[in-house]
Amino acid sequence: MLEGRAGRPSRREGRNLDLSAREGADGEKTLPTVLQPSLYVPQFRNLPIRKTAMGIAKHLLGPSTDFERDHAIYKPSHRGG
Repeated sequence: MLEGRAGRPSRREGRNLDLSAREGADGEKTLPTVLQPSLYVPQFRNLPIRKTAMGIAKHLLGPSTDFERDHAIYKPSHRGG
């Protein structure tokens, strides 16, 4: 999902980026992230954590709360941000 292959988010789309990259820096990503990963991996839409998180959000924010978007961050241990 983080590589920008066919059917995957690319940097050009603005959905695959590195949260800790310095402007103009090249090289290995240290804190890669994908905005709206469920667009690329539809199975994410059915994960139990999503239902749990929505229940918590509705409890805190009210019953009219609705899902807006998701965000995935890959944080390797002992590296990056």
